[in-house]
Amino acid sequence: MKIDRDTVVQFRADFNKAMEELEEKYDLTIKLGKITYWQDHFTAPLEANAGRDPEQIKRAEFDRNVWKVEEYGVREGMYMRIFVGRDKRRYAFTGINSKATRYPLKYIDILTGARYKAGGGFIDHITDEVYVEASYE
Repeated sequence: MKIDRDTVVQFRADFNKAMEELEEKYDLTIKLGKITYWQDHFTAPLEANAGRDPEQIKRAEFDRNVWKVEEYGVREGMYMRIFVGRDKRRYAFTGINSKATRYPLKYIDILTGARYKAGGGFIDHITDEVYVEASYE
């Protein structure tokens, strides 16, 4: 088998199609990560999350990674919690990148829908309000 960009792209498509049956059978969401390939082999991380609801998966991922930003007052259950930034605008937490050292927080501007990344120093204070995301398409 020749391994090149086209082969990897086709493999991903075939893999995703093949996983549909397992996702249904076990009530999982399976995601194949970035594929790194060489001429004679390739590797990729595989992630399986319980459930099929994308929002529940994002919420669970947020709670798994909250350890990274606890020093800024962020706790489990704060997915989509509204906070006020140092610029006095209102934002909502949308995720945490546990691998990021400078900007681990992911958030959305609740007025414009623009998505950003920042460090914990950007948080002025966290409110008790929860944001329900609107469609900005």
